[in-house]
Amino acid sequence: MAAQLSVEAQLNQLGEARNLVLRDPGFWPQVLHGTLPIITGPIVEVRRWGADFLAETFSTPVVDARAKQELAIACLDTLLRLSNETETGILKSVVQCSASVYPIIFRHMYVLPVATTTTAAVHRSLSKLPPRRPPRIYTIPGLVERKSRALE
Repeated sequence: MAAQLSVEAQLNQLGEARNLVLRDPGFWPQVLHGTLPIITGPIVEVRRWGADFLAETFSTPVVDARAKQELAIACLDTLLRLSNETETGILKSVVQCSASVYPIIFRHMYVLPVATTTTAAVHRSLSKLPPRRPPRIYTIPGLVERKSRALE
């Protein structure tokens, strides 16, 4: 059985993959698909790198719109898994990535709807989102707390 790579070695390899796509954006889809299974693993540093990479993927102008649409659909489940993180750096990148992915997915689902298996996959992924809860409203920090009646 092959020995596991150290966290530092994994991050170095992931950094090399990132450098490759920055030099030649044509490799972006292959690298992204190759990293998706890795970036939801148990190592927080790798998850942080993955969240940063996803955010960079969808915010960079060097990846064309068609490729971003395909990549957005492919990474929805990973993005949803990362959205359950408690680590602030990961969540920051997930929010940034979600803001970039949302219009791409919306356009795919509602502006140019095509009955495909990807549409079904997007619906399955979105159905995994937890139900929204109304936010707590603090009138005076630490003294009075009440739920917003307008949102109940």
